Amino acid sequence: MNPLNLPSELPIARYRLHFTLTHDLQLPPYAASTLRGVFGHALLAAACTCDTPQTPHLPDCPYAQIFEPAPCADLPSSVRQSPPPPYLIETPLIAPTHFPAGADYAFDLVLFGRARHSLPLIAAVFTQAFARGLGANNAGKGELSGIAVQQADGSFLTISERGSPIALHDNHIRLPERYPTQACIQLLTPLRIQQKGRILRETELTQAVFLRQLMRRYLTLAHLNWGNHANAAELSAQIGGQGVPPRLSWHEHRRFSNRQKQITPLSGAIGTWELTGLTPAFSQMLYIGQWLHLGKETVFGNGQYRIIQAA
Repeated sequence: MNPLNLPSELPIARYRLHFTLTHDLQLPPYAASTLRGVFGHALLAAACTCDTPQTPHLPDCPYAQIFEPAPCADLPSSVRQSPPPPYLIETPLIAPTHFPAGADYAFDLVLFGRARHSLPLIAAVFTQAFARGLGANNAGKGELSGIAVQQADGSFLTISERGSPIALHDNHIRLPERYPTQACIQLLTPLRIQQKGRILRETELTQAVFLRQLMRRYLTLAHLNWGNHANAAELSAQIGGQGVPPRLSWHEHRRFSNRQKQITPLSGAIGTWELTGLTPAFSQMLYIGQWLHLGKETVFGNGQYRIIQAA
């Protein structure tokens, strides 16, 4: 069964970067936005090939290709000027905030399309960021101790240790042959879906709203990274099913934006949700969405979910 007319594998890979800390590291409980910030600064310093500092960057600038993709006229108006970047940083929503020197610190990184081939550059950039310092007062420092790639069974296979060359590995996800009509998902990080200029609360989320957001996210990333062969109008007509009332709660979260010098809200819904009456196309999208994240502020780790039960 292949309702979206996709190849058996998609160019998506989830990696885990391990660092051995040389200095104590203090982070917020949800650290994805902090990691994105230090990654952006280090990538700009290491990989920008523009002759002069400029915004927007040149289309062939490695920094721009990874961190600030150029506008794309073929995308929906909501993302046309700022297409989603081909990476995501994943950390637990609630994690320890203090990591002593000598401890291991790890986080996950999802790469799409051609960005997978930039893994050596991205790993080198994070190595530089941890050498310079991050966290409270930029005092936390560490050394890259390993890189692993997620396997089909969910386990991680080490592909580099202590700075060794990255071993050849499979950097795709393999799609299942069958897709269930219902599935229970767990929202791991805050889901922020916006309608008419405001973020919907957990009591306002419906299966139709969720599936429409899933479709938009899938179509955008497919167009940019592996080619879209689905018809948006035909997919929209398949949105249905009432679903079981979700067991969601509201998680308050915010970050301080150094660029804007203000606090940015990142709060959203978390919890479990049973989706029913899924068509094969939406069931296939739901599976792929476990690597894509949904909603607003996905670059800060928001909108991550996983399927915990399917039938």
